[in-house]
Amino acid sequence: MHRVVNAQMAEGVRRVSTRQGIDPRGFTFVPLGGAGGIHATALAEDLGMSRILVPRFPGVLAASGLLAAPVEHEASSTFITNIYGAQISAIRSVFDRLDAQCRSLLAAEQVNEGSVTISYYADVCYVGQSFYVEIPFHLDEQDPLGRLYNDFVREHERLYGYSNDGAARIVNLRSSHRAAQPKGALAFAYEPSGGAVERAKRTVRFPGYERMEASIYQREALPVGFTFQGGAILEQADTTTLIGPGWTGSVLDTGDILLVRTAL
Repeated sequence: MHRVVNAQMAEGVRRVSTRQGIDPRGFTFVPLGGAGGIHATALAEDLGMSRILVPRFPGVLAASGLLAAPVEHEASSTFITNIYGAQISAIRSVFDRLDAQCRSLLAAEQVNEGSVTISYYADVCYVGQSFYVEIPFHLDEQDPLGRLYNDFVREHERLYGYSNDGAARIVNLRSSHRAAQPKGALAFAYEPSGGAVERAKRTVRFPGYERMEASIYQREALPVGFTFQGGAILEQADTTTLIGPGWTGSVLDTGDILLVRTAL
């Protein structure tokens, strides 16, 4: 059952990485959620990834991320026109209207306008296509429409493996206003609990390996700089992390744990 679930999850990762022109092997895997750590090393191995960063509190990472995330509002509008032949003045008029909507939403949240960064985007496709690609719209460029077209061609090539010099059109325009979160939001220094680091040893069978004796570590007791070898199990209040053989773990000064695959 564990292998079947891992295979399905790995395929889900491929849909948003490999199939979108992104090689996951160049990235660090971050497990989150109450069950994320159970699958981390197996998924990374399946995807050819060699680094995993286990956050301090993986089970509530999404919730804490929401609290620490910058306040952001988007407004969009349909604007269907061919790129070449579009009137930049009409496009600016649409963005002005979208900007006013975003400013109103941020004002309702009492956000200081001076801390806001504004970004513009356009959904672009080749004429005749039924799907589009989101492309940053650089309005301050000398030729913003030419830049938009060239960026679209490059991104289409990266995502789908081909492009051409055919006509392209804008489908939607989007304005995004983001207010930076104060530095250090929700940040607090890591201090180990001072309890026993290793709780016990247990006989475990990892997929593809014979039964072996694995150390059971208490996550919050691990001191900064502590290193350990898989197979091992990290236990903490919000999740359990299963670390397969061939991985080495080390505790960073932030309390996060970096796992590096040493056996390929």
